Amino acid sequence: MSTRETLLQRADIPDADVDDVIAIAAELQDADRAAAEGASLEEVEQVAGELDIAPAYVEEALTELKRRREDAAADAAQQAALRKQVLLGGAGLLAGGALLLLLWVGSALPGLWSTAAELDASEAQLNVVIDRQASLAPQLVALAGGEASEVSEAVQAVRAAEGVDERLVAADALGTQMATALARLPPTDDASKQLRLNLQYEITGTANRIATERQRYEQTRAAYEHTRSGLRAAVATSVGLAR
Repeated sequence: MSTRETLLQRADIPDADVDDVIAIAAELQDADRAAAEGASLEEVEQVAGELDIAPAYVEEALTELKRRREDAAADAAQQAALRKQVLLGGAGLLAGGALLLLLWVGSALPGLWSTAAELDASEAQLNVVIDRQASLAPQLVALAGGEASEVSEAVQAVRAAEGVDERLVAADALGTQMATALARLPPTDDASKQLRLNLQYEITGTANRIATERQRYEQTRAAYEHTRSGLRAAVATSVGLAR
């Protein structure tokens, strides 16, 4: 009976291990023969192929196979532990770095939020005076003796405009349209002359209020953009902590 058949019949050796045991036993037996006889590698391989393996080498091979597997398992466990340590260390570094980054970015948030609130308030006030101009324009022109329809298109443009910059352009056009409508009116008699002057003052005053609020808005926007231009503020904006 061959060595393989003998090993397959042994209950203490799993069938899956038979080939490994034979290979290790052959290594051990060939090594002993080579040392004893001084045979060349080719001769050892030839003898190993022709002869069966001695039982003593089979038992030694079982011990050697167990040792090799234990060593392999120990190496694998060591590598797994090392990988876990590296991952935990990396996670700790990332967590620490993230905390430092958050603190660094967070120091820019109060300034960002403050200037953003000031910008919102200034924008709201500017929209108030622009809306007032649009609502008063037809009445002022009509009271001065003109046709309210002369400014209706410009008023609609102001109301349809979106965004501060677009609304300011429309408001400027409406102011020009109002001045043009009043300039085309015929001279007034003494009774209505003062009324005409008062209306012109009101129109001028509305334009001045828009100019004042525009200047204030541009200053707050410049302050906000300056605060937002810093690296910390840029990071805070990119991650959604500020706008």
